[in-house]
Amino acid sequence: MAERASDCLHRYGLESEVLAACLDNASVNDTLIEELSYLLPVFLGKASRTRCIAHVVNLIPPTKKRKANGSRKGQKRSRTVNTSAHTAPASEDLDESAEDTIPDTVAHLALLDEDYTDERKISVDEIDEARQEHDERVVSEATAEGVAMQQRS
Repeated sequence: MAERASDCLHRYGLESEVLAACLDNASVNDTLIEELSYLLPVFLGKASRTRCIAHVVNLIPPTKKRKANGSRKGQKRSRTVNTSAHTAPASEDLDESAEDTIPDTVAHLALLDEDYTDERKISVDEIDEARQEHDERVVSEATAEGVAMQQRS
């Protein structure tokens, strides 16, 4: 996959323009990032990877979301965090009475990331249909833009 991405970037002269890659937490993306670091001159591998904010927000435990929305306080805490395709264990050391702060949230997300990226492979049946449709549309639009750019030059 990294070779295909690299070939596409080289074809359009973008190989030296890629500074970061925004990807979800799938473990196959770790391999992609590592291989791209060997194929692209300015790409720094793991240091160049960012996480998709939509996926990150989806990993925040429902109790923290309720607090942010001002919901009732006495609700029982969920022991799992549901994502669109996975269920990852939530941290047991969350203090429900503590104020949510950015460092607390970042620390919690790091714990979730460790649990979420445990070498679990995603089967084709688990792919969200809406996400797949969106991805196909984005790829089609990017391909059309690339072809148009190539025809102009």
